[in-house]
Amino acid sequence: MRFFNWLKPVLLTGALAVPLIGSAHADDLVVRLGQQYWPGMSIVAQSEGILEEEFAKFGAKPEYTYTADGAAMNVAMAAGAIDIAMLGTVPAMVAVVNKIPINIIWLGAKIGCIEALVVRDGIESVAELKGRKVAVPFNTTSHFAMIATLEVHGLSKSDIEMVDLTPPDTVPAFARGDVDAVFVWDPHKARLIAEFGAKEIYDSADLERDTKGKAAILDLTYAHTDFIEEHPELVEAYVRVMHETTLRAREDPTWAHTAIQPLMGAESVEDVKAAADGLIFLDAKEQMAEGSMGKIASLLRETALFFHGVGQIERAPDLEEFQSRMYPDALEKVAAGQ
Repeated sequence: MRFFNWLKPVLLTGALAVPLIGSAHADDLVVRLGQQYWPGMSIVAQSEGILEEEFAKFGAKPEYTYTADGAAMNVAMAAGAIDIAMLGTVPAMVAVVNKIPINIIWLGAKIGCIEALVVRDGIESVAELKGRKVAVPFNTTSHFAMIATLEVHGLSKSDIEMVDLTPPDTVPAFARGDVDAVFVWDPHKARLIAEFGAKEIYDSADLERDTKGKAAILDLTYAHTDFIEEHPELVEAYVRVMHETTLRAREDPTWAHTAIQPLMGAESVEDVKAAADGLIFLDAKEQMAEGSMGKIASLLRETALFFHGVGQIERAPDLEEFQSRMYPDALEKVAAGQ
């Protein structure tokens, strides 16, 4: 059975937007939202029209842009093509390193088994990848996870031939035999396993455990600094929708999984559930209680130090620079029920 339908690595502006509801009109302010094919709360809110309804209260409406990964999202953000977007910790770190004017506004999820290393039959361990070709999308969480996984198992990036491919392109490369392993997230990971006989040997949850949290991977939401300054009420509206959607999804997971299915290209609600079970979602109050913004800044700093140490980035910003890229105002107001 095929887990997810094939998804092309192209930029789709507004192609999957649902019909507008409420008081939104053609001349309303457009909030340009960056999405990925990912079973998160932003996809639920899009599918159910919740963001449309909330933004309409402020005379605004959403427009959706899909990218293949966070690296492409950074390109769109740097070009001024999007206002708010979801991406992983590594591209968020790269955005700060490259001085893209962004601030983190929300912790989308903690990533576990949804992202993993899958290998060809006959390979039983990470150590057996030495001298082999491994596909990863560069400057993404999978890139970071692959390098960190090698270190955990006593190898270095020079011990393998790492091939830079977009997440969708990893699948045909594995199918053709061009690579022996892939570190990638669902739905691509699931397709490799279901259709091409790949097997999973290590995931992001294993990596977080083995590095005592130093290599934890998160799903984040960032916004362009100019947009935050000009429209703080819309940033707060976005965070409120994420908070409320998280609470409802916790009470009724089937509702959330059903909402995700069409935009993810999943063949069944059960398939969505299998992917979403690899994520941990926190509401606004939980994020405030555990000091998420401070932890995100520290994790981004650790990630930068790691990438700088292996020669992947030219500089590792200090903790203060990452802290300056946190925008807790909206989170604080939503958590306080304002």
